[in-house]
Amino acid sequence: MTDRPTHIYTVSEITQDIKLILENTFAQVWIEGEVSGLSRIPTGTVFFNLKDNASLLKCVIFFSAASNIKF
Repeated sequence: MTDRPTHIYTVSEITQDIKLILENTFAQVWIEGEVSGLSRIPTGTVFFNLKDNASLLKCVIFFSAASNIKF
């Protein structure tokens, strides 16, 4: 067994790496699922879950984008 140094990521490092991986893997993404747990806070930001039979994505639409949605 080899002793390897462990890299401890900062929050900024790991989120930047995840962002780059997602952007380089998925040019454009359309997701189909059931909306559940929808709530809008006083600032106009919308929170909801998008789910299917096996998984759940926690989602947010910030006010700047939510204000343009017509439904």
